[in-house]
Amino acid sequence: MFTAIVSIVILLKSKNWTPIDATAVNNNIAALYYSPNSAMANSNTTDYKLTTNYRYSVKGQNYTGNTLYAGLPKIFDSKLEAEQLSQQFPAGQKTKAYYNPKNPAESALLLTREAVRLTGSCSSLLCLLWLRL
Repeated sequence: MFTAIVSIVILLKSKNWTPIDATAVNNNIAALYYSPNSAMANSNTTDYKLTTNYRYSVKGQNYTGNTLYAGLPKIFDSKLEAEQLSQQFPAGQKTKAYYNPKNPAESALLLTREAVRLTGSCSSLLCLLWLRL
């Protein structure tokens, strides 16, 4: 419950983050397998974690980020969904990232609206927050 609250706070605060030019470095998709008896298991016992690393610079200081959505996990039910999103950020591609002006090391590639636009999907939490932002 605490993690969910922290995620929502970060997500809501990120609407004021500053856009900045960034460069995608690499992507990795890892399968996460759950035992059928695990608390994490649902009808699909495999999820997919997408890690996308990117670089950006704020006031001459270089940073490396790996957050896709501000405040949201980078876990997908479908490998296809993870692959489609990873294709938006191929290595070497110039892209836009968003950073927290109060803490430039905190960043994300997508804010809520961009996440919905690029993935074409909308979990109930994501949709609710998107409509609010």
